[in-house]
Amino acid sequence: VLLDDQDHDSVDYAMNQLRQSFGELFPQVFKTITSDNGSEFSNLTVGLEGVTDVYFCRPYSPL
Repeated sequence: VLLDDQDHDSVDYAMNQLRQSFGELFPQVFKTITSDNGSEFSNLTVGLEGVTDVYFCRPYSPL
């Protein structure tokens, strides 16, 4: 999914488009979502709470 901008509104819009496209299959297709800690992902957990698990990478973690 290409984003219009690198901001949380663009990420929210893209995630909503994905959820609408996949419908009830969304949680089965996207069992987890892993993101970095950029501010554009600040609302990611809000929009996906109870739908799928969202994880954020830890900077400088060796794993």
